[in-house]
Amino acid sequence: MPSALVRTLTPKEFKDRWRTPPEVFARAAGRYGPFDLDAAATLDDRLCSAWFGPESPLGEDALAVSWDIAEDGVTRAWCNPPYSKNGAFVAKAAEEAEAGRAQTTLLLPATTDVRWWHRHVWQDTTQRPGVLVEFLSPRVRFLRPDGSASGSPNFGSVLVTFLARGSR
Repeated sequence: MPSALVRTLTPKEFKDRWRTPPEVFARAAGRYGPFDLDAAATLDDRLCSAWFGPESPLGEDALAVSWDIAEDGVTRAWCNPPYSKNGAFVAKAAEEAEAGRAQTTLLLPATTDVRWWHRHVWQDTTQRPGVLVEFLSPRVRFLRPDGSASGSPNFGSVLVTFLARGSR
């Protein structure tokens, strides 16, 4: 289990349920959208009409299915993954992009020392080909699972976009 420099005070039952603030989603959608799919959501917190997660007609497990839902071209997906599964969602987004099925923008912690960062996002001194990296400032103030405002987390955030093969 990876260690953290700063321990979180977030109760365990909420750790994977933080919501995306509307201004962060709007910023991402303006640069990398519009988005067709929210790849990690619930009925209550989805940011797109199509989503993967509980109660979704597309399926609950985004990691087990294709993200190719667009009727006319490449799916543009948004993903604020459960942070306990960052590596799996980053790998899936990279796979979908490489197959030409989806361009995915993920909201992630800016932890550049983890395996998924070096396997899928960064190569030597710059981002990998077909990957866009945008560090966010100031720190993202996520919303609690009930939608109420929260304080600032103890980490920075980054938008990572995997461009679909053929659209690079």
